[in-house]
Amino acid sequence: MTILKDLLRYTAVFLVLALTFIACPNPNGGNGDVPGNTGTPDTSWYNEDDTEFSIVTANQLAGLAELVNAGNNFAGKTVKLSGSINLASYARGEGWTPIGDYNNHFTGTFDGGGYTISGLTINRPDFWCQGLFGYVGTGGSVKNLNLTGLAVVGMEPVGGLAGQNEGTVEKVSVSGSVTGRVNDYPLESNTGGLVGRNSGTVLDSRVTGNVSGLTGVGGLVGGNDGTVQNSYATGSVSGQGWVGGLVGDNGGTVQNSYATGNVTGTDTGVGGLVGLNYGTVQNSYATGSVASTAARVGGLVGSNSGGVGGGDHTPVNIYATVENSYATGSVTGQHEVGGLVGSNGAVNSTVKNSAALNPSITRSSGTSTSFGRVVGSNGGGTLTNNHGRVNMAFNNTPSGTFTPTPTITSSDTGIHGADVSAGTGAGQYNIQSFWQITLGWNFSTIWVMGANNLPMLQGVGP
Repeated sequence: MTILKDLLRYTAVFLVLALTFIACPNPNGGNGDVPGNTGTPDTSWYNEDDTEFSIVTANQLAGLAELVNAGNNFAGKTVKLSGSINLASYARGEGWTPIGDYNNHFTGTFDGGGYTISGLTINRPDFWCQGLFGYVGTGGSVKNLNLTGLAVVGMEPVGGLAGQNEGTVEKVSVSGSVTGRVNDYPLESNTGGLVGRNSGTVLDSRVTGNVSGLTGVGGLVGGNDGTVQNSYATGSVSGQGWVGGLVGDNGGTVQNSYATGNVTGTDTGVGGLVGLNYGTVQNSYATGSVASTAARVGGLVGSNSGGVGGGDHTPVNIYATVENSYATGSVTGQHEVGGLVGSNGAVNSTVKNSAALNPSITRSSGTSTSFGRVVGSNGGGTLTNNHGRVNMAFNNTPSGTFTPTPTITSSDTGIHGADVSAGTGAGQYNIQSFWQITLGWNFSTIWVMGANNLPMLQGVGP
């Protein structure tokens, strides 16, 4: 029943989004029409016969927005930055008008050349598709770019770099704050520090700012139906439900990535890395604390919801998999609270080869069986070769030892996992052999033991 509710809720969200995306066209025509801004968009650098362009001023970047929003998608063309840009002249009033919208996608290549765009400001809480780019379409690419000091407020989807991405985002860093929808219509806000909604690919990117929104809120990506790889987020993330330190809701792939910020929510599906997972989470970890006043709360994933969809039509299997991952932050929730996963669904829901190393789990209600070291509740899904910290504490809210005291049955196929403890002896988790031999992790090309005596991802992060 839990899985069915999740699927129905998710379907309802997208029905609403399909009807409301017509609101995505940018307001006021363009950056030159936004009251209060002093910049004047410059399109003189553009020649339709050329395929490569170099820009270096705020006005030229605003000119790119005007060209794209007028219908030039830049397919087959490349725009390169030849220096850093400050957008202070486009920060007044509603601020920057994004490059592209729902009707006009950017499908060319934008190469930041390692330069920085600073001072991006957007204050449009009632408008859709907000970010430096409103909509990066299929075939589009944004890469090698730093965004610093940004302050973005939008409805949804909203992200520091892009509201919506169907292309490729690679080697982009974002610092600042992103705020999405705060009211209850529609259900999902699709708010991410980098990208609001991703159905393309995000590679080698990072966010070091704070993110807040309604539902579908992530430190890096709000909602993901594509691929997120080799990326991380370090800021705090807050929202209602489907809130994650890296990705809010994931129906695609999250791989070789991590989150370190604290995550808070007020509804179901809150996790240190991913809030709601109906895709794949692999080779990833979360270290921040996680708290929600509702159910299905996990140190790594709030709700891992596989199942069978399709309604009256041909059944479609939905596989939700968490593997080769770990979490270390404290977890607090109402019930269905787990060190790694809050709620694991029935059919097609799998958690394997992973470890819950959280210091404590705190719950406010529920029975003594609605939480566990690894998984808070298991609806019949598959649990394989998982381990839980042997001295993990179970508490009531606001404080005190859980009553009745839970009975911990050590089993690598149970909700509490097999016992594992801190230390560098055989079978303890501060030694590589536990991860490499017991859990079968790849320390040749993916993992390395870090200075904190826990696995870290090779080539990801500082």
